[in-house]
Amino acid sequence: MKLILRTVAGFLVVVCFCPVLAVSADLVSESVAAALDESTTTTAPRATTTTSRSTNTTTIRSERTATVEVAATPGVFVSEIAGFSESMEQVATGVAAIIGVGPNPTAAPVPVTSLSQFQECFPNPSQSLEASVQQFFVNGGSQALIKGASGASATSILSAIGESLPIGADLLVVADLYALPQSDWLLVAAAMGRAASASLSIALVDPPQSVVAQAAASAESLSVLTSLGTELRAASGAAARSILLFASNVVNASGVTLPVSPYFAGLIAATDSSDGFWNAPNGFGNTFSSVRPQFASTRAQDGLLLESGMSPLMYVPGRGTAVLSDRLLSGPSDYLSVERTLNTIQATITTGLQPYVFAANDATTWTTVTQGITGYLTSLFTQGALQGSNASDSFTVACGLGSTMNSDDILNGYMIVNIGVAVDRPRTFDRISIKQEMGN
Repeated sequence: MKLILRTVAGFLVVVCFCPVLAVSADLVSESVAAALDESTTTTAPRATTTTSRSTNTTTIRSERTATVEVAATPGVFVSEIAGFSESMEQVATGVAAIIGVGPNPTAAPVPVTSLSQFQECFPNPSQSLEASVQQFFVNGGSQALIKGASGASATSILSAIGESLPIGADLLVVADLYALPQSDWLLVAAAMGRAASASLSIALVDPPQSVVAQAAASAESLSVLTSLGTELRAASGAAARSILLFASNVVNASGVTLPVSPYFAGLIAATDSSDGFWNAPNGFGNTFSSVRPQFASTRAQDGLLLESGMSPLMYVPGRGTAVLSDRLLSGPSDYLSVERTLNTIQATITTGLQPYVFAANDATTWTTVTQGITGYLTSLFTQGALQGSNASDSFTVACGLGSTMNSDDILNGYMIVNIGVAVDRPRTFDRISIKQEMGN
């Protein structure tokens, strides 16, 4: 009898307690909903990037504030923690900033993906700007950022170039550069190099049309060309590593002289798409059709031009005009494909680190960052962008206390990542150091 009474009593307790559980569950549900109702305001992240390949420093700044509503009821609370991918997303490459007369010089650069879109956006461009955009897309380009200059003078072009390229561009083309007098040309070409260097980009520099014509008219006048490279290298300093200087312009079937830079920018973009940004876009397999070099150099002259930092052009019957070298202005050991690979890796990692600005500067974040960068570089290694028989021969990644940071760095709010990549030879690493200021 006692057993029966206990069973009945227990049943009554459970029945009475069920509504209490239901009410408690509703309170918890409301608490979770209140905790998830977050309001945040965000601006661009901040980081400071330095590289041993350059004396320049790129700075990206940011501020962010966040507030979370306080729940008015007790219970279980949930807060969102941003998730991070195992690899970093590759930045776009082969994007040309094309400067010319026609667009509003005070407006922001306008992205276009075809000649027809350019013509819709800019119904009255200068002939030189439209021709440059056309040749960029005809030769394989897919994305361009159009920036206006108030005129074709050196002063107007310098103002349009500014201190850096538009965000997202990794190539620089100036439509009217080749038409400038030699003295003005030197000022603008050097400014192109500085702006490109500050943006981890490459300036494609056309020689002055008048100087090339002088060299073409007399075999004894080659020095007027070679001196261009020497003078520009001296004027550019460290920025010379961001300049590809052509030794000639081109002439079309109608006898019109045109700059090489938009043609070559299109070939770079096409090569990036088909073969990868780490491959050279020059050579006899990558030619411009329907044009010939304004100055047809000989084999002996090619050597002198290369020594001065210029890239010669050659006409190949049945194929077209080819750029013979991708050597940069800075010297015989610096090549376009290598520099663009390093630029792209640094830009990708710098961008990929931005979500970590407000993460805790601790071992968990350092491990996650290292894994993300390792995943990205491993993908490049498997595609053939880095040299070596295995990943350890191709790259190194370090981030942590005692390896890249000391206690003062952490107290001052800095996270430092050191990367080494073998672009030329296995286990011969180009070093990149990224110093990011953490938001908390």
